[in-house]
Amino acid sequence: MVDKGIIMHYRSKRIGLQDFVRGTLSGQGKMYETPIDIELIQSRDDGSDHEVFKVILLG
Repeated sequence: MVDKGIIMHYRSKRIGLQDFVRGTLSGQGKMYETPIDIELIQSRDDGSDHEVFKVILLG
């Protein structure tokens, strides 16, 4: 856990869904009226076996 946020590990057999995950997280922030910042800090595109996102609460 990071200050006012989380580190989220996303694992899936399906490749290329990081934009979908980012959109889902963004939608959750809007649904709960909580501004968030989403950063992709690790990706399969860079050789990792899964994606890692840093999600920070801005509100």
